[in-house]
Amino acid sequence: MTTVRVTKNIDVSPRVVWSTISAGDGLDKWLPVITQCRLEGSGEGATRYCTMANGAQLKERIVEVDHTRRRFRYTIDEHPLPARNLSGTVEVRDAGFNKSEVSWSADFDADEPQRAELEGMFREVYSGAIDGLANFLRKR
Repeated sequence: MTTVRVTKNIDVSPRVVWSTISAGDGLDKWLPVITQCRLEGSGEGATRYCTMANGAQLKERIVEVDHTRRRFRYTIDEHPLPARNLSGTVEVRDAGFNKSEVSWSADFDADEPQRAELEGMFREVYSGAIDGLANFLRKR
C-alpha cells in the first residue's frame, strides 16, 4: 500500500474548513479537477459522484465523518486510474490564530511505473485542492 499526503496551512478557521469538508459535496466549487459533484445520501454511507475536467467519472463512498477528530474518509470505488484499493482522507486541525492545517492523503495499490506517476498526480491534485479550498472559503 502506498500513501501520498499533502499538508498545508490556510488562513481559514478550522470550523469553516471542516463544515465545508464534512458536507461531502460541492467539490466542483473549489477542487480544480472536478467539474460536477453530486451526493446521494448524507454522512457515512453516502455516495458521491464526480465528473473530472477530462470527462472521467468517479464514484466514491463516504466511510467516515468524524466531527471530533475532523477526519473525513472515503473510498473511490469506480475510477479510470491504474490503482486498486483507492481511498482518501482529509483531516483538519487547528493551526492557531484562526488558521487551519489541512492534510489530504490517498492510500492505494499500484504496479510500477504507475505507482510513481500516481504519487505525483495525487500530490499535484491535493495541493491544488487545498489551495482551491482556501481561495473559495476566503471569498465567502
